[in-house]
Amino acid sequence: MEGQTQKLGVFEAYSRGWKAFASNWKLLVGLYLILFISGMLFEAYGYQEGESYTVPAEVAAQYDAGDITETDLATAELLYLFQNIDSVEPSSPEDEVTITTSDQGNIGISALGGLFSYIMGVVMIAVALLVGRGRKVSMASVRELVTGYTLVSYLFGTILVGLAVIVGLVLLIVPGIIFALMFSMTTYAIVDKHMGPIEAMKHSKVITKGNRLKILGIVLLMILLMILAVIPAGLGILIVGPWAAQTLVAMYLHLIGETQSPVMETVPPMGEDSSDTNTETEDVAMGESDRL
Repeated sequence: MEGQTQKLGVFEAYSRGWKAFASNWKLLVGLYLILFISGMLFEAYGYQEGESYTVPAEVAAQYDAGDITETDLATAELLYLFQNIDSVEPSSPEDEVTITTSDQGNIGISALGGLFSYIMGVVMIAVALLVGRGRKVSMASVRELVTGYTLVSYLFGTILVGLAVIVGLVLLIVPGIIFALMFSMTTYAIVDKHMGPIEAMKHSKVITKGNRLKILGIVLLMILLMILAVIPAGLGILIVGPWAAQTLVAMYLHLIGETQSPVMETVPPMGEDSSDTNTETEDVAMGESDRL
């Protein structure tokens, strides 16, 4: 009924999220693959600060001679530590050497990787919102949500929410959890409604009131699913990741009053006049805006 919000439990949210994921699984999995592969490339070629390893002198000599790699140094250090734990008499300082490897990579590539990951994060929220509403995902529809203002607001919003959670964690942990749940919909409001960070935080505080335990349940179940997804060589993340994202979007849409399951937009067949379809879509959108 109009004016009344239907209840959406944890499992109902995951069910709605799964339906949205299944309707566009190729696109969503593809985005996660792009983010994963690009992250690996930027990490491989980006800036890497040198590490220090304490190893036996003979291992250090092999490294200096180029016979072993930095990975071998890390393994040798771990074995050396275990040997000292089991030994009654620890090795003397003369028998060990601390090696500091040189910095590697390009700091510019790392900066570019950080910027790319940040923009992709905002884009993925925009795509999740479009999929959750059953709208067609296109460059134009994504650009409607991801603007320059959105990117700046998203940055400051995440910083402010992060600071609030950190302060809350310092104050006996529980307030930090409460703040995290209270402001959990901030980024969605920023991308969806082009709100400023403070306005979005206030909006999140209002819409999550009375639903924070459900959001906590969604997050806890999400953590469990993520742990299980790592077991099959981490490939399960490609399914659980976008599914969880759509579940959070389903909860957000429910909190702002969009309680109906989405119906995917379809492209009319060749030769069919699309004006009727467009008119119907606009009428539905107008009806939803009036209801909200």
